Amino acid sequence: MPIKSIREKKCLFIEATDSLTVEQSEDLLDSLKKAVSGPDKKISLDLSGVTESDISCLQLICSAHKSAEKKGKSIFINKISPELDRMAKDAGFPQHSDCSQEIGITCLWQTTGVSE
Repeated sequence: MPIKSIREKKCLFIEATDSLTVEQSEDLLDSLKKAVSGPDKKISLDLSGVTESDISCLQLICSAHKSAEKKGKSIFINKISPELDRMAKDAGFPQHSDCSQEIGITCLWQTTGVSE
C-alpha cells in the first residue's frame, strides 16, 4: 500500500492506494501520527485508490480523526473508493450525529458518501 503525502496551501494531502489492511496498518499509523503531530491544521485523505481494506485501518482513521479534533485540527475524507465506502457502511461507521465515542466531535464518515 503506497501512501503519499503532499503539503499544499496549509493542508496535508494523504493518498492511500491498493490494499489498506492490517498488514499495512503500521504504514498508515505512521503517516497519520505524523500528520496529526505536524504543523498542518487540515489533513485531507484521498482513499479513492483503495481496492481492499479491513476494519483495523478504518479504526486507525477514526482514531486519528479524534486525536486531530482534540488538537484543533481537522481530518476529512476527500475521496473514497466504492469498496471502502461499502465496508465503512457495512461496519456501521457512519454516524448521523456526533461521534459515538466523543461528545462534540463530528463523525468523520458524515462528510463522505458513506452516510448517504
